[in-house]
Amino acid sequence: MAPAEHTLTVHGRSAASPDAVWALLVDATAWSRWSRIPSAVRERDVTLTADGTGTLITWRARFVPKWPGTGRALEQFFRSTLTSFARGLAKHASS
Repeated sequence: MAPAEHTLTVHGRSAASPDAVWALLVDATAWSRWSRIPSAVRERDVTLTADGTGTLITWRARFVPKWPGTGRALEQFFRSTLTSFARGLAKHASS
C-alpha cells in the first residue's frame, strides 16, 4: 500500500507590503537571512494577501512520504519548518 498524501497550511503576518514580501521570497540568495533551513529547500506554494497595512503569508505543502508510517512525523517536521519560514519571512520583510 502506498503512503497517503499529507497536506498542511501555515500562516505568518508581516507589516511589509505584499511586493516587499514577494521580493524576499523569490530571491533564493536571501533565504539564509530569514530561514533556519539552507536555501536549497525551495519547494513551496505561497500566497501573499494584502491584509490591512501588511501581508498575510499562507504557505501550503503537500507531500507523500517515501516510507509508510512516517507521514505524521514528517508532517510535524514540515509544519514546524514552514511556520519558521513564514515567521522569518514576515519578520525580515518588516525590517
